[in-house]
Formats: sequence, structure tokens, C-alpha cells
Amino acid sequence: MALARLAALILLGVAWAQVCLVPYTKVEESFSLQAVHDILTHGVMGRDQYDHLAFPGAVPRSFIGALLLSVASLPAALCSTSAGMQLGVRLILGTCAWAAMVHMACLLCPKAPRVRALFYVLCAVQYHLTFWMSRTTPNGLAFPLATVALTHVVHGRHAYKGLALLATTAMILRLELVCLAVPAYLWTWWHHQRRFFYVFLTGAVTCAGSIAVSVLVDSYFWRKRFLWPEGHAVIFNVIEGRSAEWGVSPPWTYVVQDLPRILFATFPLALLGCTRRSSFRLPLVLLICTHVGLMSLLAHKEWRFVMYIVPLCNLLAAHGATMLTRTYLGRWLMLGLVGTSAALWILGTYVSIYNYPGGEALSILHTQMQEAQVVHIDTLAAMTGVSLFQSTHLARPLHSLVPSQAPVWVYDKREHILDDCTWTLTISDHACQAPYAPVGEPISGYDGLRLRRTALPL
Repeated sequence: MALARLAALILLGVAWAQVCLVPYTKVEESFSLQAVHDILTHGVMGRDQYDHLAFPGAVPRSFIGALLLSVASLPAALCSTSAGMQLGVRLILGTCAWAAMVHMACLLCPKAPRVRALFYVLCAVQYHLTFWMSRTTPNGLAFPLATVALTHVVHGRHAYKGLALLATTAMILRLELVCLAVPAYLWTWWHHQRRFFYVFLTGAVTCAGSIAVSVLVDSYFWRKRFLWPEGHAVIFNVIEGRSAEWGVSPPWTYVVQDLPRILFATFPLALLGCTRRSSFRLPLVLLICTHVGLMSLLAHKEWRFVMYIVPLCNLLAAHGATMLTRTYLGRWLMLGLVGTSAALWILGTYVSIYNYPGGEALSILHTQMQEAQVVHIDTLAAMTGVSLFQSTHLARPLHSLVPSQAPVWVYDKREHILDDCTWTLTISDHACQAPYAPVGEPISGYDGLRLRRTALPL
């Protein structure tokens, strides 16, 4: 029991370390992060001042996730700077994801502390999981809720609550969760022997109510009539096929490329865990295979679309690890797998530190410049670390929960206005031109890993 608690705390510490070591965010996280900032700064009645009206993005996203995260992030208002508050928001989101995984392990493995300990360790050494569980992407906001919902579906005691939570999360935050909801509802009806009418009624009522709430809330914030963001996203990405503009991958990408890379040591252990008899082996395999299979039908693929099954795979892998560690050779093999995963975690984190040149550049400007400035944020800088929270000198109203430092700066993210002479500073990836002069050394960023092939001597 003590070992499992220690492993759980290690997982939490690793997740927090990711936040502190890589504090900046990218464009994928911008909507929810900017929305949390605006809610805490202007309040829900100050929607006219929100960032999304000027920079709406390709498709609208729901504000409900940002509202929930804003409420949970109220303790972060104790931070003295807005940049520190961004860390607080991400730490709280990461803690919610951690609590959801602890809840899963405790509910599904109540009398197996060794399995729980191995589950936490396997989660802790997975770079992608610990990196993204604190990121404010729509998938990151949905991850804790989906994990709790799947836990109750597999356990069965509160299956209806799990089904309702899963359907709500799908309709409001990420409609791709329907690919998990379908096998979850079928499993509850077939295995848990619940009446089909009540299972269907749970899904229908929950979906209708969730869509109604989303339309009510998001129509207000987006100032559009009858807006359901996830429905709009499906039309844009699936029906119109616009997601292909971000790249097309073959159907086997998740199975052959993404999951082995994300899971690494967990992948063979999960396959081994599938051979061990347990009460939840079949539902875990069903949920994993169905979700991956359905998501593989879509042309555009990102590993974040299947991140919800990673805890399920790790739970299977933890059972496989208990089988492996029964022998002397197996224990050494397990140690090698975990050690290699930890080394890759260190490498991935080290690379990520240098992946946010925009945030680094803005931080340097804040340190060097003591007077009020008008800063132009170039597109690349806005995509690689600059956020409203990082704009520590931004003018904010007196009732704002987000602190602001004096003197007041102006941060301008508008594009295609290169002749605006009101700027005093600009952050850009282009060479400095008159009338501007460099105020610091260029910021280097990570541009990818390449192998340099040379001819072998004969």
C-alpha cells in the first residue's frame, strides 16, 4: 500500500516537473488558455473583450471546458504574476488528470497495490502522457473526465454515471469520444446486463441535454445563434474533409507508428497483460481496439485523438509487468524497459525546453526593458509560447483576478501590418530591418531530429 502511494506521488511529481520545465504553450493550446485568461480577467459578462473574437481560429470551440478550468484555477489567483498564474492553471489541470488516473487504479485494482504501483510507474515514464496531461488542448480538458467515465463503465457499479459523463464530454468537448462511447454503451448493455431501453435512454437524454447546454453557453460567448461547436467541428473536419489540410495518414498509422512510439515499454507489456485473466481484461481490450479502429477510418490523425486509451493500455501493462517480474530475468528486463523509457522521457523533455522560442523571447524582453513598450508579436512567436498570461505587462481591469505589472505594455498580434511605426519592439523570425535594430541575441529553437548519412569507407 505504501509503495503504491509513493509511486502515485512520483507520477504527480513528474507531471508537475513537466509543467515547470516547459512552462510555455503552443497554438494547439491557445483557445482554452486564452479563454481561461479572459474569464478570470474580464468575467463572463465581459465577452466583448475576449481574445477569440479577434482571433477565432479555424473552428469554434466550447467555452464550457474553459469555464470549469477557470473555477478550478481560482487558487492560482494568489500568484504575483500572470506568467506564474499560467503555471498554476496548468498544474491544476495536470493534477486533475493525475487524480483521474489514481481513481481508475484504486477502483479497478483495489486489492492489488503492486499492480497500482506498476501502473503509476509506467505512466510516469511515458513522456507523451505526462507532457500532454497538463496541456490546455480540448483533448487535455476532456482527458480527466473521459478517464473517470471509462473507469465507472469498466467497473460497472456506477455504469450509468460513467455513460452519462462520457456522453456529456463527447457532446461538449470532443466528439471523437463517441468512438469510445459506442463500445462503452454496448458493453454496459451486454456484460453488465442492463436493460437496453435504459442504456439507450441514458445516452439519448444525456446527449440532448449536453447539446442544449453547449448551444446555450457557446452561443452567448461566440455571439452567434444556435452554435454547437462540436457539431460545427464535425462538419468542417469530417463532412467537408477540411482536416486533410493538416495532413493525411494511412489507416495503420495509430497501430504501427503512434501507439508503439507513445507507449514504448508499455506496448509489449500490454500485449502480455492481455494473456492474464482478470475481470476487466475484456472491456479494456474492447474499448482500446474499437476506439483505435474507428479513429483509424479518419484521414487526419494525431496521437492526441487516441490519448484517452493510454491509461487503459497502462493498466493492462501493469498486469503484464506483474507476470514479468516473477522471475529474476524478468525483473531485469522490466528494469531495462522502465530505464529506457525514463531516458526517453529526459530526452523528450530536454528537446521540448527549446521548442518555445516565442515565449523565451518575450520573457527576455520583459527582463531587459524597464519602460513601457509597444510590442508586435509575429505569427511564429504567437504559435511558440506567447500567450495572454505570458504578457505580464498587459493592461487589465481593476476587478481582474489576473495580476498585471507596471508599466503597461501594448502587445499587438495583428498580421500584415509591417509598416506600423507605432511599435517599439517586435518579436519575429525574420531578419531585422530598418528602422529597427536588434536588442538581443537570436533565440534558437528545435527544428527536428535528423540523421546525417555518410558513405562508409570501402
